[in-house]
Amino acid sequence: MAFIRICSLMAVCTIILVWNLSAQTVYYPVNSSRMLQSTAQDMAALLQSAIPGSRFSTQPYDQTPATGIIFKYDSTITDNQLCKVSGNGAALLEFTALQDNGLVFGIYQYLQHLGFKFYQPGKAWEIIPALSSAFKNIHKEYNTNFKYKSWFISGGHRIWLMDKTTDYNWENYIGENGHAWALYQRRNGMLGAHSFRGHRGDIINGNYLSALQNNPCYVASYNGSRIATTSSVPDVNNTAAMNLWANTIEQKYVAVRNNIFSHPVLYANQYRNFNYNNQYIGTEVPDGPRWANSSDNTGCSQVDYISASNQSIVLANNTAQKIKNNFPEKRFQVYAYFTHANIPSASLKIDSSIEVQVIPSAFQSESSAKGLLNRWYNTHHYISEYHYLNIPQWSGETPALSLKELKLTVQRLKDKHSQGIIWESSPAKFASLPFLRAANESLINGIEIDSSLKEFCSTMFGPSAEQVYSLLQLWSSDEVLTEGYFFKDNKYKIPLYFKKLQEALQQANPSDILLRQRFSELKAYLHYVKLYYSWIYDYRSLQEKKQKGEALCIYLAQINKMQLVNSYYLITGIANSYGNGSSFFAAYNVFNGTAYQNGNLPLITAAEIENNYNSDITSNSNTITQYKFLSEQQQVIKVAAGNLIPAASINVDIGYTNAANYSNRAEFNIYAKDKGNFNIKYSPKFNIPG
Repeated sequence: MAFIRICSLMAVCTIILVWNLSAQTVYYPVNSSRMLQSTAQDMAALLQSAIPGSRFSTQPYDQTPATGIIFKYDSTITDNQLCKVSGNGAALLEFTALQDNGLVFGIYQYLQHLGFKFYQPGKAWEIIPALSSAFKNIHKEYNTNFKYKSWFISGGHRIWLMDKTTDYNWENYIGENGHAWALYQRRNGMLGAHSFRGHRGDIINGNYLSALQNNPCYVASYNGSRIATTSSVPDVNNTAAMNLWANTIEQKYVAVRNNIFSHPVLYANQYRNFNYNNQYIGTEVPDGPRWANSSDNTGCSQVDYISASNQSIVLANNTAQKIKNNFPEKRFQVYAYFTHANIPSASLKIDSSIEVQVIPSAFQSESSAKGLLNRWYNTHHYISEYHYLNIPQWSGETPALSLKELKLTVQRLKDKHSQGIIWESSPAKFASLPFLRAANESLINGIEIDSSLKEFCSTMFGPSAEQVYSLLQLWSSDEVLTEGYFFKDNKYKIPLYFKKLQEALQQANPSDILLRQRFSELKAYLHYVKLYYSWIYDYRSLQEKKQKGEALCIYLAQINKMQLVNSYYLITGIANSYGNGSSFFAAYNVFNGTAYQNGNLPLITAAEIENNYNSDITSNSNTITQYKFLSEQQQVIKVAAGNLIPAASINVDIGYTNAANYSNRAEFNIYAKDKGNFNIKYSPKFNIPG
């Protein structure tokens, strides 16, 4: 409100009240969650930066305001992702949803409708449109066709010495970096309608574990033993054992729900987003489940055990039916994973209230990923997928994904009318996020993945777009990515990566400050990739390559605020590899490592990034500069033209993973001119002590 005083020559003054349209308020309900308050603050800051001369503030309300930007809860809405947006184009804009999840989704979809773009975490990667007003004449519902549509950071993010901020303890990922990644997800609508509740290791303790220990016949017989462990599962031939499992899960749900709903103000963060995190009940057994696979001599009733997949569905069905006695409207979640990845027998029907998430691309030894998924889509109506994308445990967050597989996965979700997907991923700024964002845009708006990647490159890198796009293609191409060797060959492509970056820089406008910052981050990331490959693929002992490990930890700490990779988790893995009693661990662990100077280790500077880049270019100048990658089809033509004869015998080594009781699977594509036969001889060798 502005006051204007008009005075005549006789000193008679009139005061006129003028509504100042440049001052606006974003309102949120009183007792809202920290997430919604943070969203209001973010929206206000973004709009203020987009509208010249404007001033936006935030404020709670207990009675709905007549004007302004207003966030509203509506308990009559049943879809947890749905957000209704209504505006008169002048002074009123309302966002209405059941809970936080729907509101946040709709708010950021509206902002993107206004022209805001969030390509990466950090201000250098945002597009802020020039607006005259935040208000549009609009009556629209924002939603998507996929219930599950999210990714989570593999390994998570916690407070550590270089990121000690406690301002965001309400976030999914704690710390300043954790908040940045969580905000990036919300801004891009990457959360779906519900989370998927995974392994229920949270109940394998206390009274439940004691009950198993006191009743060995409740425990499925695994390798002839019914000793209760944190990986034990109920014997599905024992009704009391299955009911104990179901009752414990129900009691946990009721306790959590009652605690939150009895104290909605104290637990506002949980209360206002309950349906996202807790509405669906997870029934998945602990990780590494010990399904019955043998008889035993404990005196328990002996019944032939059924397959692990059948056991899983029998247990899930019983759990769902038991809990629905008190909560008839509930839906349940279970994995198709590990030894129970396969579909159940045709005679075993899956309860219609159970939603199955299939984990096809790792940790299962049933069949090819596509074959397994096809069987599940043909068996049950409520199917979603869980995939691993560039996780740090496998690749160190260096480039390690197949763009072709990503496209096929997204297309399959659409063709099969899937419930959606959850990715376990790294948050690598160049090797993961552009691809996750492109996949998400395809699911929300139907935009082609290649189009999204090209738009990212064009908008963020201008005249260098073609070269940067080529670099992204290199990092995700099946012709370049040699996953069969677990990324070992990629170290030889470092010179190619730097060559492409050099070509991009030659096209760039040196006076563009934001463009220079983006390229600086790309240079810093490539330097990390070089350091990581140098350490991980140095096959000397840990002590012999200790200096490389030290340099890598320091570098990761110095770049952590750039959010190029998850420095916290990567350093944790490096320090742990040396053992928690070692001098290396004492200096470089993330919680009290002396090398980080109590969190005061200086962050990397732009000059240091540039020096590293120049050194990298120099060191690679005399290495391979010409690369030529051929597709399978081109290679087949060359084989035929060269009149090459297949070897009589081809030896392939398939390694074991951490002494697990199944091998790494391998898939082979065989080009055959005619029908014929070949033999596979399997010679197991266990190079494991004992």
